[in-house]
Amino acid sequence: MKTINLAVTLIIFALTINTYSQFFSGFGLKGGTTLSNQNYEYKRFDYKPETKYLLGFNGSLFAEFLNNRNINIVLESGFEQRGYTWVSKPYDEFGNPLPDMDIYERTNYFTTGMLLKVKISSKKVTPYLLIGPKLDILISYSVKPEDENTTLGGFEFPLDEFKKINYSLNLGAGMEFNKLFPFKTFIEINYSPPVNSSYNGPGLIVKEHYFNVKAGINFVKEKPRMKKR
Repeated sequence: MKTINLAVTLIIFALTINTYSQFFSGFGLKGGTTLSNQNYEYKRFDYKPETKYLLGFNGSLFAEFLNNRNINIVLESGFEQRGYTWVSKPYDEFGNPLPDMDIYERTNYFTTGMLLKVKISSKKVTPYLLIGPKLDILISYSVKPEDENTTLGGFEFPLDEFKKINYSLNLGAGMEFNKLFPFKTFIEINYSPPVNSSYNGPGLIVKEHYFNVKAGINFVKEKPRMKKR
C-alpha cells in the first residue's frame, strides 16, 4: 500500500513539474526612466495651460507565463514616478512682473498590470510587442518649490483630489538578447496614452500620459529546442 501511495505521489509530482515548466516561462526585474506629462481640459474656459515633460524613474518585478515560442502573458508590479513641470509667471502686489519660476509637480504610483507579449523568436535577438490593461494606485504627490500652492495659470489644480485608484492602457515594444549573458536581458519602451482621467471635476479634466524606457533581466534560462529530423 505504501508503495502504491509513493508511486501515485511521484506521478502527481512529475505531472505538476511538467505543467509548471510548460506554463511558467520566467521572472525578473525591470527598471529605467519615466517621461511624463499631463493634459488639462477646462470645461468653462477656453484655456489650455502649457505643461512640459518631467523625468522620473520606474522599477518593477515581473513574471511570464505560457511557455510558447510566440506568445507570453506578463504580470508586472512596481513603482512609477510621474508628473509634469510648468513655468509660473508671478506678479507683485503692484502688478509688476517677477522672475519666472519653474514649478515641479510629481505624482508617485504603485502600478500593476497584465500584458500580452507577442514575439518573433530567434537564436540571438527576439523583438516583441506588448499590450494590456494597467492598475494605478496613487501613493503620494509633491510640489516644488514647496511654498507654491497647487495652482496652474491662476486656476486651482486639486492634486489632493486625484483619483487614488485609476486604470490605464499600456502599449510597448522591446528586444530580448538571448546570448549576451547566461540569462536573457532586454530593453523596452512603453507608452500609456491619456485614455482615462486622473481628475474629473466640475470645471476641469486632467489626463496623464507618459513613456517608460526600461532595461531588465529574466532569471529563467530558455531551454534549447529539439531540432526536427
